[in-house]
Amino acid sequence: AVLGGISLNAKEYKTAESQPALEALAIVDTAIVKRCASQVKFGLELVRSLSAKAWDDRPIVLRQIPQIGEKSLKVLASAGIGTIGTLRVQEPHRLELLLNRKPPFGRDILEEVSALPQYQVVIREESLTHSKGAEPVVASLAIEVGLDAPLTTPKGKKVQNAGFACILTVTSDMEFIDFRRVA
Repeated sequence: AVLGGISLNAKEYKTAESQPALEALAIVDTAIVKRCASQVKFGLELVRSLSAKAWDDRPIVLRQIPQIGEKSLKVLASAGIGTIGTLRVQEPHRLELLLNRKPPFGRDILEEVSALPQYQVVIREESLTHSKGAEPVVASLAIEVGLDAPLTTPKGKKVQNAGFACILTVTSDMEFIDFRRVA
């Protein structure tokens, strides 16, 4: 993968402790202390992209699945399958048909995808106070974050660490309200 002209497949970028990953985390931590919402948001996107070795909104994120190479990536993208979420809901036989592969290839791909963590977020409004335009609206929210389904493991592989979820709360004008890391 190439981000900003830098090949992330180079040896020095292979680990989470690599210099770009550490610098991205430093950007996020500094932005949290400074309460700079946009810097936190974009720093988190950078951390995610460095971890996946691809920008979130590009089909190349599918390269995280071991059996998907360049050719498969192009075929899937042209069929409208460009994210982990869209890949997750495909039928095994459709993947086999698209990629001209024999069973159980589609099932194996979906097994790899199911090993990736999938989070759920539930937001409930607990109270709302407004003064007909004289004062800002004050809302109290309860936010629950969790794994949507238990992690499964492809045959012969270890369970991946689900890591942590980050909750960045900002106003519509990108003013910092709160930031939480939930493990």
